[in-house]
Amino acid sequence: MATEEATFRNYTQAQGESYATGRPGYPPELFEIILNHHTSTGGRLDTVLDVGCGTGQATRDLAPFFKNAIGIDPSEGMITSARETIKSSALSTRFDVSAAEALGIGLEPPIANDSVDLLTAATAAH
Repeated sequence: MATEEATFRNYTQAQGESYATGRPGYPPELFEIILNHHTSTGGRLDTVLDVGCGTGQATRDLAPFFKNAIGIDPSEGMITSARETIKSSALSTRFDVSAAEALGIGLEPPIANDSVDLLTAATAAH
């Protein structure tokens, strides 16, 4: 019988906000490399899924390049913090509570099979 991971699931919104404040961002060159490789190999720019997104740093950085950006994380506190950061954004970005191994099962709207063009996991376990 598998045990359920509890550490990451139990972050509060305050801890998420504190984490977001102290966490350095990713260099733009990283996303340039990822996107150049993705598109040069035939990758579409419809939907990006960021697994273990935490407060959504990488999700937000990638969102402008895609029609839809989805971030999932097992922590309600991290997702609440991520949602706060996009309240005034015009980008099509959503954040949902979900573990990576569930990959969005039970979400509304669901993440449809074959709908994700790029999947990222940016510093998802540390």
